[in-house]
Amino acid sequence: MKTGIPNLSSSYPITHPQRDTLKLPFFDGFPYVWTRVVAALYHLVLLPRTYEVRLLQHIAQRQASANRLPTCLVLGENEGYYYTPDGRESREFSIPRGGFIVSGKLQPCVKLEQDDDLLARQRRLFIYETERNGTTPGCLFGDLTKGGRDATPDEQLHLAGQGQSGVPRGLARCANCGEWAGECLDPSPVFKGRVMRAHCLCENGNRCAACGGLLHARKLNANYFEKSDGQIWHVPGFSALSHRCSGVCL
Repeated sequence: MKTGIPNLSSSYPITHPQRDTLKLPFFDGFPYVWTRVVAALYHLVLLPRTYEVRLLQHIAQRQASANRLPTCLVLGENEGYYYTPDGRESREFSIPRGGFIVSGKLQPCVKLEQDDDLLARQRRLFIYETERNGTTPGCLFGDLTKGGRDATPDEQLHLAGQGQSGVPRGLARCANCGEWAGECLDPSPVFKGRVMRAHCLCENGNRCAACGGLLHARKLNANYFEKSDGQIWHVPGFSALSHRCSGVCL
């Protein structure tokens, strides 16, 4: 694993935002799997240092494929393997930094060997979590924009109003689960003129890497249409942190 800071100033000039990012704190108890739950809230799973890198990569890739959340295997201060929700891997010389940290919620895909080193790092992580997150009262929000975007003039015309079923134009009923999915103009006056993507139950692929069960009843960091009140509702990613594995694990 790399330990020195690479000299990128000659062929890869660092921008001001990148320099600011490099100043953000990070947990140095490598290796671990980092998962982006929502913006500025990240989950860490510490991994044994006795595992070979290829095994660590396999664990991180399986984690990403199951959770369907942005994931990074952090091996050192300047070495990380990033994984998209579909499991694609890319090696980078920068690692995730900053934000609020949680642990012990998203279970790993394998039972980890609990040696003395791992236990010591877990104690350090607990202290780090406490110091980073603090004790200031407050609450955490998901994406307040619901991932929406401004409608084009054509969308303003063709998606305006409701269809024959009394639902926003652009939504179609899923033949499998019976819910509504697609893109529509948000019915709420707060989001007037914004196009929202609504997902049905069948599109929920966020699963626990340990037991294989759904992390939440609905797709994380996504929206759904509620027919009873005619509104588009958002499901923040931190809803997954309440998941508890069933008795039988895969």
